[in-house]
Amino acid sequence: MNKLKDGLYAYREGNYKRALRCLLPLAETGDATAQCYVASIYQGGLGVPADGQAAVTWYRKAAEQEVREERLSAIAYNNLATIFATGMPGVSRDPALAKQYWRKAAELGFEMILRE
Repeated sequence: MNKLKDGLYAYREGNYKRALRCLLPLAETGDATAQCYVASIYQGGLGVPADGQAAVTWYRKAAEQEVREERLSAIAYNNLATIFATGMPGVSRDPALAKQYWRKAAELGFEMILRE
C-alpha cells in the first residue's frame, strides 16, 4: 500500500502512532505533506508527548518548500505562526516571528486577518 495514503488514513482514523510510523520516513525524505502531518502530531501531542521543537522543525521543512498545491506551505507557515503566537512546551512566545510567518502564509494564499 502507498505509505502516504496509509499514513493519512491512520491519522484520520485517530491511529496516530501508526500514522507517525508511516509518515516519518516520508517526512525525512522531504515529502512536504508528510512533514505537515508529522508536525501536527507533535504539535498536538497526538499519540506522543507534545514537542514544540519537533513541530517547528517539521513545519519549517514543509513551509520552506513553498508547495502551493492544497496551500500546503501556507498552512505550515500559519501553524508556525500559531505556535509562536501562543507558545507551547519547548517553544517560547515570539509575537514578532509569528507575524512574519502569518505574512508569509498570506503571500502563499492563506486567508486570514492580520492584527497590528
